[in-house]
Amino acid sequence: RMAAMLLVLLIIAPFGPSVKAAFGIGTRLDMLAVFAGLGWGGACAALLGQRLARGRIQAARLVANQSALLNVVTMSLAGAVYFVFAETMIRLFSLSVEGPLDAGSVAEGARYLRIVVLGYPGYALAIVWAHGMNGAGSVKTPLAIDAAGLLLVQVPLAWWLASTGLGVAGAWWALVV
Repeated sequence: RMAAMLLVLLIIAPFGPSVKAAFGIGTRLDMLAVFAGLGWGGACAALLGQRLARGRIQAARLVANQSALLNVVTMSLAGAVYFVFAETMIRLFSLSVEGPLDAGSVAEGARYLRIVVLGYPGYALAIVWAHGMNGAGSVKTPLAIDAAGLLLVQVPLAWWLASTGLGVAGAWWALVV
């Protein structure tokens, strides 16, 4: 994930410091939403593993479904707050000794948030399902899916979309995909 974020940062760097600042602040907000999802994913892994160890396949499916639903709701609510209060959230998470962000950085950060949060429900499912697979004993499968999705799809798509008429918004849309 960090390698993909770094590569996306390299792709958007030519668009200027406002875009880089927006990406940095936006990814901090993303991580805040994701941390809640990691909690649901960890709970899913533990409970699913316990049920599978006891041979309770239906109970394991129920745990996976309920965890996925709870995380979709959690991350969707975070996304709704980010979408509605995008400018405020960018300003709040950019407080520094250098002073407030310029209007361009705030606008770009708000655009980042309003696009990226559209992918939160899918991201929520991916988090829980990856943890569920870990709980079931498969650690290589989620790693392979993440590596392929991020490095072989997301990064090239961000580069391609950013080089089209979409500009930096194309890179943001690639994050949703």
